[in-house]
Amino acid sequence: MNASVNEPFLLSAFDLPKKASKSRPSTAKPLHVSYDRSAKEGFATVAVNGDGVHVLDVSELHISNSYTLGPSTTFACPAVSRVVDENGTRIRKTYAVVASSSEVKKEAENRTIWLWREPLEGSSARAADKQAIVLSHDVVQLIAPSTSEDILVAISGHGDLTILDADLTVRHTEPHLSSGSKLVKSFVFATSKCSFLPIGRPPSQITVVLFLSSSDGLLTLGYTIGEDLERVCEDSLDLSPEDLLDVTFNESGLISILHSSRTITTYQVQLSSPPPRTIRSLPSSIHLDRSSFVSDDTGYSMLSLHSSLGLFAALTSGTSPSIAILMLDLIYSVVLAEHTLAIPSSSSGYHLQLAAASSSQALLSLSPKQSGSRAAVYAVPLVVPARSTLAGAMRAASIGVGWLAKPADDALDESSIDEAGQTMLKKVESALCQKRVADAEIAYATYVKQQGAAVPSNELLRRLVATNFQAGKPHASKIVEDLLKRKLVSSSMVDGGLLPALRGRKDFNLLQLALTTVIDIPESDVLDALRSIVVAHVRSSSGTDEMQVDGTPSTPALAPFLGLAVRYSTSIAPLRLAIRQYLPEPENVVAVLEIIDDWLDEIFTSERLLLAPEDKINAPDELPPIEKIVTFLRTILDSSFLALLQYRPARTLLQRLSSRLAPETELLDELTQLSVPLEAYVKADAARKAGPKKDAHVDHGDWRKRRKAAHERANMAVGMYQVEELHI
Repeated sequence: MNASVNEPFLLSAFDLPKKASKSRPSTAKPLHVSYDRSAKEGFATVAVNGDGVHVLDVSELHISNSYTLGPSTTFACPAVSRVVDENGTRIRKTYAVVASSSEVKKEAENRTIWLWREPLEGSSARAADKQAIVLSHDVVQLIAPSTSEDILVAISGHGDLTILDADLTVRHTEPHLSSGSKLVKSFVFATSKCSFLPIGRPPSQITVVLFLSSSDGLLTLGYTIGEDLERVCEDSLDLSPEDLLDVTFNESGLISILHSSRTITTYQVQLSSPPPRTIRSLPSSIHLDRSSFVSDDTGYSMLSLHSSLGLFAALTSGTSPSIAILMLDLIYSVVLAEHTLAIPSSSSGYHLQLAAASSSQALLSLSPKQSGSRAAVYAVPLVVPARSTLAGAMRAASIGVGWLAKPADDALDESSIDEAGQTMLKKVESALCQKRVADAEIAYATYVKQQGAAVPSNELLRRLVATNFQAGKPHASKIVEDLLKRKLVSSSMVDGGLLPALRGRKDFNLLQLALTTVIDIPESDVLDALRSIVVAHVRSSSGTDEMQVDGTPSTPALAPFLGLAVRYSTSIAPLRLAIRQYLPEPENVVAVLEIIDDWLDEIFTSERLLLAPEDKINAPDELPPIEKIVTFLRTILDSSFLALLQYRPARTLLQRLSSRLAPETELLDELTQLSVPLEAYVKADAARKAGPKKDAHVDHGDWRKRRKAAHERANMAVGMYQVEELHI
């Protein structure tokens, strides 16, 4: 299964209040989203500051429930909901932590949890019909595990943990003694799925893992919750809070950390390892290209999928705002899939957040920092491989190259690229990654104008060509065309070959240009491109071509393209193999032979110069040289003659070709006999063109040799002049 990130679709959009609440900092997120997995169809719960709580039906794309709370209400963290059975009735319970409200006292802000109950079928609950509780500590994260309907977990900003039941009755509070720590992120899993826990532990329902920043680094705390609450993990990583942008964790114990340097490092938690260390660093890491993304730390988000796979979303740095969504394999350090989502521009920037949903999609919330704007929640369809494999990583080796920083060996090669070239290259890479072809062409044209006639370095050319042929990205036709016309491109610069890349992008104009300027195209690539033109020609001739639609690039005519293929310098043996591989069908070979037959008819029925001027150059619309045509014809007949003999429509064509070539072969044999007597005139003409040579010694040779040559000419009976030579 190939990984993919498909086009996100809008679940809902919300108007943000025009003025932020005075009790909330301006940097607070105006929108929070979570996902309820307890219902088969899935629901997203969205808490919007200054508005209320909304439950979205993801499958039907509409709002299932709304609790409008007014402009004075803000939220401390994402609201959560789940569906439970109560006395045979399906009830949805929705929980929200209130940061501020006209109904909440100042001292209860950030510590108050509201609960709404509403039957899935029947009357709707009102916003006022709610239950409330005030905890002993603030709450920055609220978790409602889908596998445990009777547990609610509230986590404070310092790592305090409170366990409640589904009706907001406090069961247990676990304080965290270090008041200087700050919660970064928390995760909850069903204990049965946590492979990093040692075997043989007492049964429990869920496992909660906290990541807190402190003076000792990034602190990791793990708890199992069942009949009792037990701390099972406590370890730290030497990371400063300023270096940490985001962190993810999954059931296998894999920690992924996004650093401020835009590098993702991985660690493994294994509680069965001997103390004191339970976290070990893994050698894999992903280095993102900082120039491709914004510098704002709120424009990044990560989400763990399963195994070593993860999802990464970030705001790009181009002139046209967009979000890059990348599926990563953190063990093999590759991008498995990518997608770019265009978004409206915002002068103040955005808050970006990924949230886990079902196995085939994730949620993406996008909220502008500017008050009075519109926030949106998207569903991102995903195709996630069942597991991380080396084969999958190798298939994706060329995907997302534009988003990654160059490896160390490329960094060394950059020394051959001047500063102007590096600037141009980065602009082109960034523009093409965001599908802004015009911007890429402008950056290249500006660079060429500055450099004049100077030829770029080989490394710059290689990088520039490779950038234009990234999988899933457009290419800048004007850039490639200019490089081809200047004969600065080789086929080996493109993975898989230049011609296959151009044919895959249906850019036949550049493909034909490449056949006239690139000198290292393999015969197999030439015949592969020719085959696609021949197949289109055969379908068009038979009236079976129904694929052509408006806006689709049309294939070129067969005759001009075949002329380019015949002119191209090839070797006989590889050409013969390529013909057998790419033109095995006799009907396709017949289409090629019919064009060659027309050429031969035109050549043999027209006047021909025995000695063509040296300055005469074949224009593109002229026929290929006769020697090239004959060589190609002989090679294609050598490769396909037996198949053509068994193909009845080819017999008449073969007879016609034979009737054209037989007289010409006889004429050629007769003309060949003139080569010896006319050789002297050819040499004289060449000497006349070369001009007189100073002090040139003319050697008439030995008289015996001259006499022997005269006898040979007499025996051939083609000498125009015979001079009797007497010796006394």
